[in-house]
Amino acid sequence: VSDSFESMSMSDTLPISRLACMATASYSPMMSALVEVIHGTGGEGDTQLCSSLKRTIMVSLRQAILSSAVIPELVAESTLSSSRYDIRGAMRGPGGEDHVGILALMRMSEESDNLTHAMFEVQPAILNDFVELHARLKAAEASRGLRDWGTGVCPVSRRILLRVICRLSKFPGAGQGHAVMEQLVNAPLREITSRKQSPYCAERLYNFTESSYDLAYFSPELLSNALSTVPEALEAVTMTVIEGYSRPFSDEQATIQWARLRGAAYTMLRTLVTGDMS
Repeated sequence: VSDSFESMSMSDTLPISRLACMATASYSPMMSALVEVIHGTGGEGDTQLCSSLKRTIMVSLRQAILSSAVIPELVAESTLSSSRYDIRGAMRGPGGEDHVGILALMRMSEESDNLTHAMFEVQPAILNDFVELHARLKAAEASRGLRDWGTGVCPVSRRILLRVICRLSKFPGAGQGHAVMEQLVNAPLREITSRKQSPYCAERLYNFTESSYDLAYFSPELLSNALSTVPEALEAVTMTVIEGYSRPFSDEQATIQWARLRGAAYTMLRTLVTGDMS
């Protein structure tokens, strides 16, 4: 499957890549159970089974990462218009289906601690790989701007990866996990503070919205510490929401983005207070 990304067209690659990622997600419980069995025997079980499992985990991770990086979530503009946003204004794929490559990575990393440790064992730099993937997807998202389709994945899919990174950063094998998380949480804060003096327009509202949603995916402790360090970011988001109530909007896109910002600000504050971003 990995070779097909270079030798086959997207229309040929997409079905087989999607199938492989769905298999990875579906078989994550089985892989977790096998890791537990092998650990239960003190590593003295079937060596062929052990090596096959490690190879499967490594290939599954590589395939899901490649799929997430190369295959776009939306190849054309959505026909759903403003209804493509969920009830709080987050943008995701049609039907609420997130990118299958990202979901495969999520299932593997969240299935069990045993499987997560096995991921670090077969691919020690897995946290850095995920961070690099997130940076690539974020760059693609930034290049699209207000356009939701094209290269990369929808913002919700990217934030699922962000949540995976948050989980992996807490494991002993993560190395500089804390430093990685500080770098990630500071990025949306810088985005907000750098634009707080920019004109009140759709682009500014869009960037505030996406940054606020990003912040909502961090742990309450990390988010609280970050906002206490950069309180002007929270103030900028809050005042931008309040200002919208008294501002007449002549631009439909600005109206949509302001409505989304209200949902993003609520979600961020909910995470900060209750730890629940649902």
